[in-house]
Amino acid sequence: PPPPPPPPPPPPPFFFHPHHAIPDSVASRGLGDVYKRQPRDSISAILDSEFRIAYDDKYLYLAAKMEDIPEKKFIVGDLKRDFWGGSTDYIAFTFDTFKDQSNAYNFGISPYGIQREALISDGGEGSYSHSGGGGRGGISWFNINWNTKWYSGAKVHDGYWICEFKIPFNSIRYKPGSKTWNLQVYRGNSKVMERSVWTSIPSGFSPANLSMTGTLEFEFPLEKSSRSLVMIPYISSSGISNKIEPTSKEFDLDLGLDMKLALSSSINLDLESSEA
Repeated sequence: PPPPPPPPPPPPPFFFHPHHAIPDSVASRGLGDVYKRQPRDSISAILDSEFRIAYDDKYLYLAAKMEDIPEKKFIVGDLKRDFWGGSTDYIAFTFDTFKDQSNAYNFGISPYGIQREALISDGGEGSYSHSGGGGRGGISWFNINWNTKWYSGAKVHDGYWICEFKIPFNSIRYKPGSKTWNLQVYRGNSKVMERSVWTSIPSGFSPANLSMTGTLEFEFPLEKSSRSLVMIPYISSSGISNKIEPTSKEFDLDLGLDMKLALSSSINLDLESSEA
């Protein structure tokens, strides 16, 4: 009989930056197909998305490759950190680390490398009013005022774009010894007006609904994470120009540093800002 065909070559790595790359020694696993949520739900998405997740003793690594239509341009309505999901294309990962279907962490990135992180509460469902939660766009259960330190990158290629996440375990909270988390992956694609999810969610529910997630299983139980001290510098400015008196101008520059110590929840210590 003829000899068996040789095994297929391994897929090319997604990694494009040495500081963001998943180490070769860390095993990873693909996470299957994604399902369309809008404009119609529970059918396969038009454009494919592929995800891989790996981990070591310090970091959770995520890599994704999203099929794209190069003839069409991305709609970019927001280049600010913590962008609003309806304003740009992006991919986001939601982790319900305690599996309580009530609270979760959300990490997202746009094709141009803009980061977003948020805390999800109330099971990812609730009021769209302007009250409570610290959310943007009137979403009370999606709090983008939460910040933590993590690393990411994205790059657009011909026919697809890729991204990577490197999230320190001490940037989030979870139960020591746990082997499974609840997981959801969500993609917003403006080129075909499509919203897709990893596990199917009917269109009448929020894409952040924590009762309709899949399961992320770790090979070994997770060790207890250390406490995290995060320092985030910031700069802001403002100016006023008097058109009646051209010589009358005011300009303020504020510098400062936010410090966060992660215990069971975040404690925000705002240092006195200096002005220049």
